[in-house]
Amino acid sequence: MRRNITFTAVNHFFVNLAMNLTDSATVLPLFVRALGGSNLLVGLLPSLRFVGWLVPQYFIAGRMRRLSRFLPMVLFLEVIRSSFYLIIAGLTLAHALDHPQPVLAIFLVLYLVTRLAAGSSNVARSEIVARMVPPQERAGTIALRSFAGGVGGFLAGFPVRWILGDRFIDLPASYATLIGLSGISFGL
Repeated sequence: MRRNITFTAVNHFFVNLAMNLTDSATVLPLFVRALGGSNLLVGLLPSLRFVGWLVPQYFIAGRMRRLSRFLPMVLFLEVIRSSFYLIIAGLTLAHALDHPQPVLAIFLVLYLVTRLAAGSSNVARSEIVARMVPPQERAGTIALRSFAGGVGGFLAGFPVRWILGDRFIDLPASYATLIGLSGISFGL
């Protein structure tokens, strides 16, 4: 049980690191603007993030409750999320300068899919924690996970500042780097 609690804290560290490397309120709006996106698309990013996170939980919770094993579903959905971030990074690096509008359109679709995958897997991840941690240990486990996630989120600010700062290459390499690092971190 202790090993699993440690692993869930490490997982939360990497998830929050990844989320903050491509934060929908700070980093991704700059990316969308660099691709020529409108203010409407920039304003849509936080909505996509939370709709993708919350809506699947409403529709999936009842269906997932019937599963006997949740980890295969979580792994499948996390592979989708991390691989789509890597695909976005590759597309950005290869085509953002020559074809910014198609890259922007593909990004928005893939970003929504990653959020839907994250929202769906959250139901299963929560069930896994509930099953592996006794009730008297859950508050401490959630606190440890939140602390580890907070550290990951805080540490993400350093590469974001360095990569988007004056000392680094601009579009597409800067955003492709952050999105790629985010994909790797989600994968971890």
